[in-house]
Amino acid sequence: MALLLYLPFLGVVILANFGAESRTARRLTYAALSGWNLTMIAGGLLVLLNSLTGSPQVSQANNAALTLLLTGAVASLPLLDGVRRTLAQWLSLDPDSPLHATALVFAVYFAGLTMVQVQLLGDLSQLALPENRLSWWDVVFGNVPLLLIALAGVGLGLRRNWRETLERLGLEAVSARQLGVAAGAVVGLLALDYGVLWGWGRLDPTSHALSGRIVTNLFANLTTPGAALIVALSASVTEEVLFRGALQPRFGLWVTAALFSIGHLQYGLSLATLEMLAIGLFLGVLRQRTNTTTCVLVHLAYDFLDLILLPVFPYMMTHS
Repeated sequence: MALLLYLPFLGVVILANFGAESRTARRLTYAALSGWNLTMIAGGLLVLLNSLTGSPQVSQANNAALTLLLTGAVASLPLLDGVRRTLAQWLSLDPDSPLHATALVFAVYFAGLTMVQVQLLGDLSQLALPENRLSWWDVVFGNVPLLLIALAGVGLGLRRNWRETLERLGLEAVSARQLGVAAGAVVGLLALDYGVLWGWGRLDPTSHALSGRIVTNLFANLTTPGAALIVALSASVTEEVLFRGALQPRFGLWVTAALFSIGHLQYGLSLATLEMLAIGLFLGVLRQRTNTTTCVLVHLAYDFLDLILLPVFPYMMTHS
């Protein structure tokens, strides 16, 4: 189901790859993006107008509608040539590339629609119910579409072959020294978890306890070594290929880390959000100094150990 929902986005990414050479592909790309932006703006306006004409006020729905409207409006800006040229002064973007314009628009979608999801969640305690537990299948097939979009975005099979794609993404062999760095990084990140959770429990014990119940429930079926390995491998490959491999060379360290943090807002804003920003920055610096493969290994081991340790330290994975 997740793949079907993402197919239109994947199609536009594929189309945008041909936009530099084909005027028709370029026009169709911008037309599709403009259509989605207008749909979001119109949908948000309709909900807000409906609430002003006597319908019962639902603050969550209204907030989500406003966010949707703003997402469509902000996502329209990268379609303007002047905006892209201004952004190109700060980011490694080609203002004439429809593919880079698509990446900017999708980044706004990613941030805006994540916020809409958070606003519509409502009572977070519902996520602590047994029927909401995740399976490894849920996690893997939730990641597959994002991985496909990342690979299409760098032109696999469209503008680049496998070797060129791996080089563009920074996926290369790791040295013994890089393996040692990765091992130290995993220990450091796990220590960061302990520190953040210790501080969180004392600063805001109520939200800390709720997050603990949610995470313990959601991942209850994923703490066996086999399930943990599948989930950790899926998440680490997808997120590192997307963020550190595909996006960071274009968006830079800080923007990419911010997007990475936003992508982990499923359970609302908390101290864990700042932790994820710090982890995103750390992995980004690691990518600059080593390669994406090292980041994948760190992310893989970190997530795997988080899941394995969850029954022992039930609040360990409040960031996942």
